[in-house]
Amino acid sequence: MLLPLRSAPVLALLALPAADAELRFAPAGDVALTTDLSWTLEAECVASDIVAMGDDIPDSDRPKELFQERMHLDLATEVTLVDTEHAGESANTGFVRELSAWNLDGNAATFGPFEEGLRLRYSREDGRSTYEVEALDDEGRPTDSPEVLLALNASLDPRSWIAELESLDEDATLAQELDGSGLLAWITPVLELEGIADLGDSLPAESFPSLLVLDLEDALQSSETGEVTWTVEGRSNEDGADLLRLSAQVELDFEGDLTRAFFSLFSALVQGANPEDSEMQADLTLAGELTGAVVWNLDGNHLHSAEWSGELEVDVTVEGDVSVDGFALPVEALFAWEAELSSSQTVSAR
Repeated sequence: MLLPLRSAPVLALLALPAADAELRFAPAGDVALTTDLSWTLEAECVASDIVAMGDDIPDSDRPKELFQERMHLDLATEVTLVDTEHAGESANTGFVRELSAWNLDGNAATFGPFEEGLRLRYSREDGRSTYEVEALDDEGRPTDSPEVLLALNASLDPRSWIAELESLDEDATLAQELDGSGLLAWITPVLELEGIADLGDSLPAESFPSLLVLDLEDALQSSETGEVTWTVEGRSNEDGADLLRLSAQVELDFEGDLTRAFFSLFSALVQGANPEDSEMQADLTLAGELTGAVVWNLDGNHLHSAEWSGELEVDVTVEGDVSVDGFALPVEALFAWEAELSSSQTVSAR
């Protein structure tokens, strides 16, 4: 699953008023952390309607990019990452990551530079700076690093989401407003918000996929997207490690403007469309509820496990006029999906 480096999540030392424990991310330098992450998304298209000049547009006359939105999506991906060479005793200032496995629906997956064996070095000046990322060759030396690498999130675990928690006492709570980075972390924790623009730029210029990714990035950068409420469930000991368990209730509520991307599609329906004289609006809404739990290793100063799941509803509504040779051609559309999402992570240290 399936997912901020120029504005990476803060992984700073977070001293809490508990005398015998603190919540922080600071693995020992000689520890290797292996993260096994699984993610599934099942989405059913429940509406796919396009009307132009009062007439329904059949599939045969639609842009080819719109055939896929009718499909039932049933995706499952598994990612294994190994982080080593952690630097910084109180807060992580660097590490080396290897993408040791990535499977999509049970098959080995590759997308651009993201392939099995990819090695990256993350580094920053202090716990509140943003990460620099560079690819490494087989000898551990820096090599050419496409900017799209910024899309691979430096922090797959929820360590930044609970940064404001003021107590480890049982039943302590924390309510947080989610921004675009927070939404992305819950829906697809592998992707980094600040790298999405580079991901979009890596696709064919001005294509619908490229414009769609860039429109989403713009919307996520400027929107509030919901709220998460954390509750401390308590502490336990497992194999000699002091563990803290927290539950999470996530309310997602996001709106975005996809006009640029969808105008590129509808202009393909009408040859000679003039974007300057056209008036069209395409709005995305995403709503849903997720519930989950996080277990933190207070002794090792890293995530132990996390899991969450829930239902999502996604709508895209399009309405307006496409201008052709001075004439306004009315177009409207509705696309809607109902989805179930689940994600889980386990972290082992050696």
